[in-house]
Amino acid sequence: MMQIPAVEDRRSFDGTCWDGVSEDTLVQALAAPALVCVEAGLLIEGGSGCDDHGSPNRLGLTLSIRSIFRLAIAKAFVMAIDRRLPLCRETRDRVHTALHEVLLNAVMHGHLKIDAALRDSLGGFGASHDIIAAQLDGDDFSQSRVSIDAQWTEERLVIAVHDNGIGYVPGTGRTAKRRGSGRGLLILEAFCDSVTHQNGGRSIILGFDL
Repeated sequence: MMQIPAVEDRRSFDGTCWDGVSEDTLVQALAAPALVCVEAGLLIEGGSGCDDHGSPNRLGLTLSIRSIFRLAIAKAFVMAIDRRLPLCRETRDRVHTALHEVLLNAVMHGHLKIDAALRDSLGGFGASHDIIAAQLDGDDFSQSRVSIDAQWTEERLVIAVHDNGIGYVPGTGRTAKRRGSGRGLLILEAFCDSVTHQNGGRSIILGFDL
């Protein structure tokens, strides 16, 4: 199984920079031949997570939790992978759904500590939208970020998501107990061929057979 361990330092970063404005500009920043992309204004302290920096079969993105909450990040990232590694529709949908879930959990539970009950109804989530947006505009979350790293072969795609939030207590299926989470891990188990948790729940590695 392909593993994507965390790398200690990204200060030697020499990839592309995303302006953080829209999904369209993100798609442009992730376009080949880019291998690593970072949102403008972030201090890069986390690693790309990729263990082979010379391989063209990889793509990394580091961005703020503000951007994850406001924009369709998973869609843009999976689109960028699909242009390098054409995926069938079923696989593309599975990857998008799983990645979207992980990113949303990283923001809502890993950083903002929002109760999962708010996601059980559109009303609850909608009512909290302005409160969440206001929290994200505060200085406390100015450097809160998530790194997404993908590597692939002809047989397998692996996506690792690393965040600097509070993490969670790993479990399996219905016994999984993330702080404020519930259904998220069930969704991952349904859409991924493998799910691995590391770093106290701050890193999740999703595997997809191709």
